[in-house]
Amino acid sequence: MLIPMFILLAAAPSDLDLLLRAAAERSLPDDVRLVSVASVPKLPKSTAPVDVAVTPLARRLVGRVPAKVELRIGDRTLRFQIVLVVEQIYSVVRLARAARKGDIIASADVVVEQARSVDALERPIGDLALCLGKRLRSDAAAGSTLLPRDLEAIPIVHPKDPVRVTMKSGALFASAPGEAQQAGARGDTIRVINLLSSKIVLARVLDATSVEMLP
Repeated sequence: MLIPMFILLAAAPSDLDLLLRAAAERSLPDDVRLVSVASVPKLPKSTAPVDVAVTPLARRLVGRVPAKVELRIGDRTLRFQIVLVVEQIYSVVRLARAARKGDIIASADVVVEQARSVDALERPIGDLALCLGKRLRSDAAAGSTLLPRDLEAIPIVHPKDPVRVTMKSGALFASAPGEAQQAGARGDTIRVINLLSSKIVLARVLDATSVEMLP
C-alpha cells in the first residue's frame, strides 16, 4: 500500500502543477516514471503555504492512473482527483539476429535492453533465463521483442515413450510402468497410461523417462 508523501512549499497558483507533480513522483515506486499530470481542476488563487498529498488509486501503475489529492491551503482542505500518466521502466529481451520458427534460443541470439511503456498489456520477457534453450514458435526479425507466447519449451517426452509413473501419498511411495500419450517439456502436465491399471492419469514431467502422477 502506498503511503502519501506530504511536501510543504510556499506556492503561487501557477505552481500548482509543479506541486502536484512533485508530490506524485514521491508517491511512485522507483521502476516507474511520471510523464504528466492531467485533469487538474481550476482552484481559487491563494498565496498561503500549501501542503499536497497525492495517492495513486490503482494497483497497476502504468498508463493513465487515477490519483486522490488532498490539498491544504491555509486552514482550508480541498480534496479532488487527478490523472497521472505513468510509464513503466523494465528490461526486455530482443533478438540480436533474424530467427526462424523452430530455432533454439542461445545467449548469442539475444540482448537485454531497457524499455519504457505506458501500455498495460502483455509484458515482454525481461529475463534471459526464461528464453535460453527454448524455441521460437514463428519467424521473427532482428530486434524483435520476445513475448512469453513467442517461445515454447522443447519436449523431452513424446507420445508412446515409455515412462516410469511415480505416485506419492503422504509417506507412501509407489511406481508403475507407463506410456506417454502426449509430448511434454520438463514441468508440463501430460496424459499417461498406467500400464498396470490400464487407466489414463495426469502426470507432471520430471525428466525424459519419469513422470509424477498428480493427486
